[in-house]
Amino acid sequence: MNKPIVSIIIPAYNAEKYLAKAIESVLSQTLHDWELFVVNDGSIDDTEMIAERFVEFDQRIQYISQQNRGVSSARRSGYAAIVSQSEYVAFLDSDDAWTPLMLETLVNTLDKNPLAVGAYSLFQNINDYGNCVDHWRNQEFCRQRYVLINGHKTLLPLDAKTSFETLLVNAFILPSTALIRRSYYEKTGGFDVNISHAEDWDLFLRLSTYGNFEFVNETIAYYRIGHQSASSDGKKMRQGLRTVFRKQLYSPRNSLERKKYAAQAYRNYEFSEFTNSLHWSKTFLLQGRLGAIKQFGYALRCLFTYIGSYFEEFTLRWLNDEQSA
Repeated sequence: MNKPIVSIIIPAYNAEKYLAKAIESVLSQTLHDWELFVVNDGSIDDTEMIAERFVEFDQRIQYISQQNRGVSSARRSGYAAIVSQSEYVAFLDSDDAWTPLMLETLVNTLDKNPLAVGAYSLFQNINDYGNCVDHWRNQEFCRQRYVLINGHKTLLPLDAKTSFETLLVNAFILPSTALIRRSYYEKTGGFDVNISHAEDWDLFLRLSTYGNFEFVNETIAYYRIGHQSASSDGKKMRQGLRTVFRKQLYSPRNSLERKKYAAQAYRNYEFSEFTNSLHWSKTFLLQGRLGAIKQFGYALRCLFTYIGSYFEEFTLRWLNDEQSA
């Protein structure tokens, strides 16, 4: 077996329904120099039996079992098991899959762009049966990357690199679509186990403080929708997003300018949430639905947070002036 170029980690929790498809998509890769770690995060179904069947089939696959500690912990356990000198790491969710050209395409992209911290691609949504479905207009959304200029969202050209500033506004990177240089991943310390939702966005933001991501305008990954997952819990996801925003506001790695930009992006998010909730509050009120009160209450919360972020930015500037004095 050749030295692995890519180390792949699949965190799996009660993944018996989809795990085999995810592993089979790794086996189908045109780039063969990889190693795979399947991490069973305390499953109570047949996840272990499925994973061990593949371990017997291919020596490049290893199986790890741990008590249920969450997806970030499982990803970290998989990474800790790497002993090879592989250059890249990829995290494939157990319900997602890759096209055969996934690794070859992203490795070639990073080989041509040695300063990039990682690369990522478009993805195609699939349902429980593996059929392609259109959802969220995801490909158009991923292509349309923005930055804030004077507080306003400005569309970037398609060949632009994905930067820290872009990721803070709306760049949409899924773990299953990304390939990361291990040298930069290790600088970040890996996934934050204290964040249960938007933990992937948190990692990509921290990576982007070291360099840009290359965007590959090709659909070479599949993202499964329509079943229970972390991203399907809207309330917890919004809490996670706010946690990540605030983490960037106070990160010692960020300059004052980046912290100010993070505050602007935070306000942009809260104002968008405010206007959206206000719209639904009016709609529900006209329909005589009780949800109008809940939506209006959430809109008020977003408005207060939006206003409070101005005071927070002022405090950051004051602290910076005090430290510089």
